[in-house]
Amino acid sequence: MSRFTHQMTSYWQQMLSVMRNEFRTIFTDAGVVLILVLALIIYATVYSMAYGDQPALICELVDWARTAGFGVVAAGKGTKYLPAYHESTPDTVWDHYGLTAQQLARGDFNPRMFNSFLDGTKSAIEMAAVANATGLTPQDRA
Repeated sequence: MSRFTHQMTSYWQQMLSVMRNEFRTIFTDAGVVLILVLALIIYATVYSMAYGDQPALICELVDWARTAGFGVVAAGKGTKYLPAYHESTPDTVWDHYGLTAQQLARGDFNPRMFNSFLDGTKSAIEMAAVANATGLTPQDRA
């Protein structure tokens, strides 16, 4: 198994594991992940990150640093994370954002998506993608 295939397999296993744990964002609701998996399998398609998205920009910085001759030992992003966020659920997420019932009623807010921002799920998936794309090893415990 090639390194690329191993990395993609690892990435999809991580993504499917999160989905099995009821992680549903607008992307999984739309079935994009299923389409990408099928395209990867059927057409041997290469999946790349969207330019301008945080993981793609991190990968661009890693590529730049390596091209400039620097050794890269870590890459990531700053995310505000408090231990209390780990206990957050879609039912309690709005308490952390300080939104009132009136504000929520005026907008189309997805509590599962906002909870994924808060509890670290989204950042973890993005950093797994960065690790797979750059060949960097994620830390054992986060």
